[in-house]
Amino acid sequence: MAGESDVLDAVYYDSDNLSLLSHGITLRRREGGGDQGWHLKLPGSDDSRTELQLPLADGTAAPPPELLRHARVYAGGAELSPWLTCARTGSAHCRSTRGAALWPRSPLTASPRERSTRRSRPTADP
Repeated sequence: MAGESDVLDAVYYDSDNLSLLSHGITLRRREGGGDQGWHLKLPGSDDSRTELQLPLADGTAAPPPELLRHARVYAGGAELSPWLTCARTGSAHCRSTRGAALWPRSPLTASPRERSTRRSRPTADP
């Protein structure tokens, strides 16, 4: 059985048309684990990424304004809302909040090359 330190919950935010994902960007709220907090991952040079992190604020599930300012540039100013929730207690289980099933390897953990080929694929349950 997974220990308490193995329990992670994450909520990913994006625009209705997933414009952040299409740019290789993730905005996530993670609870549990050693890097709990808000994470904004932006494209860097070559195959690297730049990550901005902020701690979780008590009682709020809304992304911090500091991270929203950066993310909305890539979303064309669109509102960002939860689109994916993931829970891990030993193995990961991800579900779209918009009713879509996801393939076993999440586009959020795939390499940039895999993301570009998987974006147009139909999805299947993990």
